[in-house]
Amino acid sequence: MFRTKFFIYLFLACLLAGCTTARPSRPPAGREDMVGLSGKLNPEAETAYAEARVLWKRTLSSVSAVEPCSDPEKAVVLLDKAIALEPGYAEALVRRGLATSELGEREGAFDDLPAAIRLNPSAESYAYRAFVSIRANQIRAAQKDLEYSLKKDSKQHLAKNITGVLALTLDDKAQACSQFQQGCSSGGCSYLDAAKADKICL
Repeated sequence: MFRTKFFIYLFLACLLAGCTTARPSRPPAGREDMVGLSGKLNPEAETAYAEARVLWKRTLSSVSAVEPCSDPEKAVVLLDKAIALEPGYAEALVRRGLATSELGEREGAFDDLPAAIRLNPSAESYAYRAFVSIRANQIRAAQKDLEYSLKKDSKQHLAKNITGVLALTLDDKAQACSQFQQGCSSGGCSYLDAAKADKICL
């Protein structure tokens, strides 16, 4: 009996002192599809990034669209908030670069993508900068970034698929379809599916 009371008092004392382990926060109900909540960064920044991230469509309406954002203006507002709270948030910089590029603001995009690469020189970051370069008709810059991307990770599908988009830009459909097929074999089939829907590839 004494031991039970002792542990109860100890537990209450611990509660008052704040020594219990807090449960990790969960995403709000209905937001199961939000991504980017790692718990390693400012929670508000991660939530703003997650809300922006789900604005990018998972399927392509056209192979030339490359992960279109359903509301790039809203994405920029959310990503501005995330980056203000976490200036070193590489993923948010990449997405803001894509959103501003989609809005036709190439200068802002070319500020964000190099900053993201300096923070996290990942294969994906180079591939996304290559796509922004394609949008700006900077073909040689795109080719260099795709080379870097594939050197970092020869099996990742994003660079292979964006290489296909570059080939389409250069009017080389056979090469484009070959790259989309390779991208699909590496796990990313949305570009090949869109190319087939556009009657570019069989």
